[in-house]
Amino acid sequence: MDVHKQCEAISYSAEGLRPVAVNAVLETSLLLLVNGRELATLQCTGLYPRYLAAGFLFCNGIVGQARDIGDIAVDEREDGLVARIELVSKAPVAPRLSLTSGQGLAALGCGPEGAAAKRNAPVCTPGQLLTLAAELEARSELYRATRGCHNSTLCSAGEILFFCPDIGRHNAIDTIAGKCLLEGIDTRDKILLSTGRVSGEIALKAARCGFAVLASRSMATSLGAELARKLGLTLVGDITPEGCLIYHNSGSVGLTGTDRSPR
Repeated sequence: MDVHKQCEAISYSAEGLRPVAVNAVLETSLLLLVNGRELATLQCTGLYPRYLAAGFLFCNGIVGQARDIGDIAVDEREDGLVARIELVSKAPVAPRLSLTSGQGLAALGCGPEGAAAKRNAPVCTPGQLLTLAAELEARSELYRATRGCHNSTLCSAGEILFFCPDIGRHNAIDTIAGKCLLEGIDTRDKILLSTGRVSGEIALKAARCGFAVLASRSMATSLGAELARKLGLTLVGDITPEGCLIYHNSGSVGLTGTDRSPR
């Protein structure tokens, strides 16, 4: 699927004004119909609509496990995509939605069912997180072409397992959550690595999914860091080639030898 298209613009620089054709990231809509009723419309790239739909339902507390979803069928229309979702329960309860920092809606009150307790053994080192972040940047072809998307990845300590670009950081994380939900991927030893800032709602999503580590190339907000500590979520941010910030470590990041002081 082509996820960018050319748009006309006027470039202003020291050389003056000139018409140019620029690559713009593709934006389309994904309408979620749950048991025949409209639940939400998400603006996204449209790359993985089934995963995004399932992840949105899970992260917002509408479903708790894969078997709550009977079927997800995606249709393409002229004005966007439609995900027709059949839940096992025929009377879905709409969650209490809050306006997020990205001006989207999220059920911030849904519980972090997957939050893991303090781990006895680490799943990665700070050095491995730096290596994964470098690989994420190397794979960010859509961002380099358009400078208009966020990227999130599902990782083990040694490799990126799934890469997802999207116009929104929430979409990218919900898509990974949906993939894990629908494919039965165990998140307890996995790393969720993103490019976006870690706000409170992002920390809640990662905790609900039960990831061992939430890591980002960007910083965490005060609420994101506070919730990570409260929920026992290992949170690492501001990852650069030189180091990173460990906001909270529940035992998932091994700190031994030179890794004890990543900066």
